[in-house]
Amino acid sequence: MTAVAETGSTGCCVYRVVLHLRETAGAAATISSVDLTFSNGSTVVFSSHHDQPISDTANTCPASGTVDTRELHATDADLSHPQATTVAARVSFSDGSSFTGSATGTADIPAASPAPQTFTLTGVIHDSSDDRGIEGSRVEVVTGPNNGKSSTTDSSGTYVLSGLAAGSFRVRASANGYDSGEQGVTVPDIPRADFTLRRSRNCSPAIALSVPPNGWEAYVDIGRGCLGGSNIDVPWILIRSTMDAGRLVDVFVMPNSGALRVGHITFSDSGRVYQTITITQDAGGCVTGISPTSQSFDERGGSGSIAVTAVAGCSWQARTNAGRPEVTLAAGALGMGSGTVTFNVAANPTVSAYFGDLNIGGLLFRVTQSACPVTVSPLDVRVPAAGGSYTVTVSGSTMCTWSATTVNSFITVMQANQTRPTPGSVTFTVAPNTTGASRSGAVGVASFTVRITQDP
Repeated sequence: MTAVAETGSTGCCVYRVVLHLRETAGAAATISSVDLTFSNGSTVVFSSHHDQPISDTANTCPASGTVDTRELHATDADLSHPQATTVAARVSFSDGSSFTGSATGTADIPAASPAPQTFTLTGVIHDSSDDRGIEGSRVEVVTGPNNGKSSTTDSSGTYVLSGLAAGSFRVRASANGYDSGEQGVTVPDIPRADFTLRRSRNCSPAIALSVPPNGWEAYVDIGRGCLGGSNIDVPWILIRSTMDAGRLVDVFVMPNSGALRVGHITFSDSGRVYQTITITQDAGGCVTGISPTSQSFDERGGSGSIAVTAVAGCSWQARTNAGRPEVTLAAGALGMGSGTVTFNVAANPTVSAYFGDLNIGGLLFRVTQSACPVTVSPLDVRVPAAGGSYTVTVSGSTMCTWSATTVNSFITVMQANQTRPTPGSVTFTVAPNTTGASRSGAVGVASFTVRITQDP
């Protein structure tokens, strides 16, 4: 058995004990525990108990073999105790079946050596964009004799790593939303290590914008950490300002008096491109007229054709401004001089009318589409105070779909807000009226309002 003592920070002492075990009966022994008793002369100073003394998984001494325990640590925090001069060990073991036993041994403990000198490393973790301290950052030693020691920063971004052994090692700083950073330090020669972390880049996908010929300006969200250095390949696009640490970029596009044109803004850092905005601007004064300027469709949809009058040799573009899939371009999206644009309007199975636009070289073509026609019956329901269950029917074209809902707490719509076919029906229940006065409510069915009046 080997035992040493060290002077601890909270008293005397910290003891480190290793037992050298030998099996002599010819059968593997399972070591269940070790009890240590520390004495100074004939006086017992303190004792400690250690389960799984060899390892967390295997605690067996092989038949006719030897094995060492792990280093067993025992701390005596009582400042009034003298240092122990001997340690007695009692080893409890079994043969894996019915036999159990114990073995004992003793060892002298040399005079305690002083606790090794430790040092402190401190510093501040900064945000590269504004030099402010980053609260809650983690600082961790990742190599060398202090590997695994860590700390977190306070509200000012300051950290303190204490209890460090002398030597050279690497320290890593990290924070949510930032790229981590590392540097090598040597303590006690270097007592301070500051870090500057850059926000992690969370860039949006490549951005494509179509803008009108009369000029345009808006903030564009390019993603956090993606600003870097900007390069614009045309003179008619400007960046006027940024917001939210560069996430929002104020893009200004000058008016266009000529043909359709395309420009790009590229954001990069150290040769790496993080984000690109492609801007397509419609021709200015290129398209002089369209005919017709609007068209209406019923719920079945259909197709349409627009004659475009434009300056000879002048390029223009047609696009939908609808923001919905009801209107799609079939042909003529890009043109030069006079030409034709054709488009399709999908069927509208909803009970809401549709309005949308086509932008043809800066001129707007209005598309309107009627709602899918349905009738609802009844539209007025009288309910007694006791409440009850009621049904409303919906009739109309089989292509129509609809839903039902209510905002009144005393009315419950079965399968509310679910899409239903036509013809169909919806059932709702009205709770008993305990208010002592009549009350009114409503159920929205398709595009109709069914009025509910309940007696007191």
